Amino acid sequence: MLVVGAGPAGLSCALALRARGIDVTVLDERAAGGLRPGSRAIYTHRASLRLFEEMRPGLGFDLARRGIVWSTNRTLWRGREVYARSFRPRPDDVLPPFTSLPQTEVERCLVEACESAGVELIWNARAQTVAAHADAVQVTTSAGRTWVASWVVGADGARSTVRRAIGTAMQGSRSENAYVIVDLGENPDEQRPAERIFHYEHPAAGGRNVLVVPFRGGWRVDLQCRADDDVER
Repeated sequence: MLVVGAGPAGLSCALALRARGIDVTVLDERAAGGLRPGSRAIYTHRASLRLFEEMRPGLGFDLARRGIVWSTNRTLWRGREVYARSFRPRPDDVLPPFTSLPQTEVERCLVEACESAGVELIWNARAQTVAAHADAVQVTTSAGRTWVASWVVGADGARSTVRRAIGTAMQGSRSENAYVIVDLGENPDEQRPAERIFHYEHPAAGGRNVLVVPFRGGWRVDLQCRADDDVER
């Protein structure tokens, strides 16, 4: 099996294949150890942690320990709290309802798990062409190297070379709304409660929606842009 893309989807797919004894190679255009900018996805549900645990025992709990479970979810409407839910402490042998951990850290853990499981990871390998034949699929990289496999999994993102080659579009809905997303590092001199807070029509932000989410090592702030906002500024 050949997987194109070493993001969370591609690495998870590779781990699942190895858990079933299937040999798998992963191609990715980044250099080994290359990090994506920003925290990116920061929320992993319990269902995903359970799947990681099934694919690689110990991985789900490892990710849970590395992330945080925020103490409370709060939702406010125009500055007034309308909903709050707190999470109780859990035993160490029970997976949490979620863990808040930057995608970059999740990917690093998945790469280590893949290497330990025997997945072949090929870096600096950007898929350029994909050709399907009766009994195999051929992938050629931008460096001119060709890979042949019985099956190829396209996990190479929104602008997927694999999807384009087979003539299919990305499934799912798309929002026309724009947001400015900022990562803030923790300030050791200012301890704030680890709470996720969603402001609908925040009065101090011109009526925009604002989402504040803690994760291990910092905070994510999502600020909704209005139609007349210049998102580049």
